Amino acid sequence: MPKLSIIIPYHADAPLLEETLLSLLESRPDDCEILVVLNAPYDNPYELQEAEVRFVENLYENKDDATSLRVGLERCTSPLVQMIPCGCVVSDGWTNAAMEAFSDDSVGCVRPHVVNRETNEPVAEPPEACGIFLRREACAELERLEPGYLLRKLEEKRWKVRRLSQTSVQVPACHLRTLPRPVGFLGGVYQFFASLFKLPTVKTV
Repeated sequence: MPKLSIIIPYHADAPLLEETLLSLLESRPDDCEILVVLNAPYDNPYELQEAEVRFVENLYENKDDATSLRVGLERCTSPLVQMIPCGCVVSDGWTNAAMEAFSDDSVGCVRPHVVNRETNEPVAEPPEACGIFLRREACAELERLEPGYLLRKLEEKRWKVRRLSQTSVQVPACHLRTLPRPVGFLGGVYQFFASLFKLPTVKTV
């Protein structure tokens, strides 16, 4: 049985899906499986076999990412899952830090360190579903799986949520809700209020 199932929601963006699959197949550890949840038709032009990628259809009326995650959880076989949107890419060893964090049985979720694929800059407030690692046991206790709700409920149920400090997922700009980096006096004012109200920002190193 694999230790990790990677769940990819597919919404008719075939080139982005194929970029992500190529990245995963080149870098995935031996003890993981890849599931693509089909919310739209996909003809599998590269004839990927089930041993490489499992394509599962979302038969629910809702075709959003939360429902895709539910379908993936129902169909996967591992105790841990990661949700990766189409267009994201990874590199060798991207799961290592997360798997180490899950050695603590009280950890229910690990949030990755996300960088912008185009600029390679860290993203301060990435989409909550982007590259998130989850323990299936923790998700089984929840009625809803929308990422924001899911994270709040996990913490309410005393599951720990860890955040990684090293790069594990690279995200295309189309998935990011970021603003241009503010500069000068007004930039300082913006950053102050951003820290208070969790406004979207981009951090640089």
